[in-house]
Amino acid sequence: MKRKLLYFYLPKNKLLRCAEVGQSPNSHRPPPLHRQFLCFCVIDCKITYVPLKNSISSYLPALTKSERLEENVFDQVKRSPDVAGEAGDTSETVCSLSRCHTFVCYKTVLRASFHNWFDDRAWYPLGRIIGGTIYPGLMVTSAVLYHIMQFINITIDIRNVCVFLAPFFSSLTTIITYLLTKELKDSGSGLVAAAMISIVPGYISRSVAGSYDNEAIAIFCMLLTYYMWIKSVKTGSILWSALAAVAYFYMVSSWGGYVFLINLIPMHVLTLMITGRFSHRIYVAYSILYCLGTMLSMQISFVGFQPVQSSEHMLALGVFGLCQLHGLVDYLRSKLTPTDFEILFRAVAVGTATVTVIIGTILTVTGKIAPWTGRFYTLLDPSYAKNHIPIIASVSEHQPTSWSSFYFDLQILVFLFPAGLYFCFAHLTDANIFLILYGVTSIYFAGVMVRLMLVLAPVMCILSGIAVSSMLHTYMKQVDPDKNVEKKKNKLESNFVMKSEVS
Repeated sequence: MKRKLLYFYLPKNKLLRCAEVGQSPNSHRPPPLHRQFLCFCVIDCKITYVPLKNSISSYLPALTKSERLEENVFDQVKRSPDVAGEAGDTSETVCSLSRCHTFVCYKTVLRASFHNWFDDRAWYPLGRIIGGTIYPGLMVTSAVLYHIMQFINITIDIRNVCVFLAPFFSSLTTIITYLLTKELKDSGSGLVAAAMISIVPGYISRSVAGSYDNEAIAIFCMLLTYYMWIKSVKTGSILWSALAAVAYFYMVSSWGGYVFLINLIPMHVLTLMITGRFSHRIYVAYSILYCLGTMLSMQISFVGFQPVQSSEHMLALGVFGLCQLHGLVDYLRSKLTPTDFEILFRAVAVGTATVTVIIGTILTVTGKIAPWTGRFYTLLDPSYAKNHIPIIASVSEHQPTSWSSFYFDLQILVFLFPAGLYFCFAHLTDANIFLILYGVTSIYFAGVMVRLMLVLAPVMCILSGIAVSSMLHTYMKQVDPDKNVEKKKNKLESNFVMKSEVS
């Protein structure tokens, strides 16, 4: 048996040896250099090179059944005169492939690129394109931290970086919790919330050393996005809105739970519209966040065009359209008389609603807008997965949460949570409305699916911190007297005219 080498090409026409079979390394030459993607067919210990014209992703669906290979892959085959020792013609290759159940693997030319990384040991024998089937945020974060450590001459192994990544980000989560709660209430509430999130069992389970998972950095990304959003709502600044979009992009690259975030923020804006609190600040903040955040999120290969095609993102798109209509209505109100404005407003409202319903129906029927996924349906209807998609209901993390789990994961926060909601309702602001929506929606979703207890834990700590701080300010005023009162008292005592009058 002769030795034959498998080659694939790098961008600068350099050859890289991939595998070898047999004895003689000089008995076989590689395929022509103009091919970017190659298919290596191993048939009865003979290696046949099948050059492909297009990218790997266009052929990946054809690998599920061997009978589909002939029509989807091998019709693109062109025999190379530079290859010696090929096993028969294309039809013989296909027949041998079907009979012998040989394996077909695809390799890309960009060996050093994570985006085009192909793992031939996963999903055997099909292989897996890692860049298009995974959220890259966790791996990119680890690599960046590793290179930073190497740059400042701290020699650490990449394995140790992965082990201690979750504890490191849990400390950052504590800091961002303090900043977010301080922005919502005051510094006292922020300190209490930071202390609580550092020891809450619901978050500790995902922040221990060695817990190298998407949730290790996702909670930090989520709270960072919320903090940037609250800052942009309060200031109406373009800078804070752009930073919120960047934080949202980091969240999208890290965890699939970003869908909860991109629905919560539009829900906040819609609530502000209904309650009459919508302003130019909200318009600037949300418009920039949606436009810039959507364009950035579409750069993630695993997400693709979902932000503009899937039903989970349609609430964000609809609220963005409402923001533009609200701005148009405010402009027309300032330019027209009340009578003319009422007539025009009714016509525009009816026409816009009709066009939106018609276009939405057409896009849904034609499949341009993808329906909700099974897990999203399960959140809205807890019995949906059990009746229609049993494989989702069979996962332990998708089971409804028991009452005991709330107490074991949240402890005393279960009792402080309603008090925090009360203090938020007592002093309604734009930021407090967001916190109320976050708390109510997260506790509902955590009751439907036990894995979402991780999303509930931060808002539990924030609301509990607000409750504890507010109660201490109410019932312990004498412990921390007001400094202004002391200054006023000292000023009166130094007034000799008043002293003489009193005497």
